[in-house]
Amino acid sequence: MEYKLEDNIIKIEKFLNEAEILNLMSICDAAIYAYSEVGESASGAINKAFSSNTISITSDIPTFKEYTEEVFKISNIEPITIADCIEKILLNSNLRAKILDSAKLRVFSKMNKDTVALKLMQEYLS
Repeated sequence: MEYKLEDNIIKIEKFLNEAEILNLMSICDAAIYAYSEVGESASGAINKAFSSNTISITSDIPTFKEYTEEVFKISNIEPITIADCIEKILLNSNLRAKILDSAKLRVFSKMNKDTVALKLMQEYLS
C-alpha cells in the first residue's frame, strides 16, 4: 500500500530545546519514538507529548515498558509498520481518544500536588 506520507512527516535526528519541542508538539498528529533498545529509561519527550495532548507511538522495547495504555506500541521500526500505525490511529477516533485519555490520566496522576509533595518529601528524607 502506498501512503505518500513523505510531505507530512518531520524527521528529527537532533536534540531540540524546550520551545522547539512544545511548538512541534502543538501542531503534530503524533510523536513517534521509533527507538532501538538503548538500555536507558524512556525519553522525557514523551511526557511533553502527553502534556500537549499528542498521540505517542513508541517501539515495543523495554525502554518504554512503563507505558501501556497511554501510547501506541509498534512491533518494529520499519517504515511500513509506522505508516500502518499512523493510518490506524488517524482513522480510528475511538482509539485516539482512548490513548489520549490514558495519557491525560498519567499526567494528572504524576503531576498533582499531592504526588509532587510526596516525592519532594521522600527526596528530603533520603
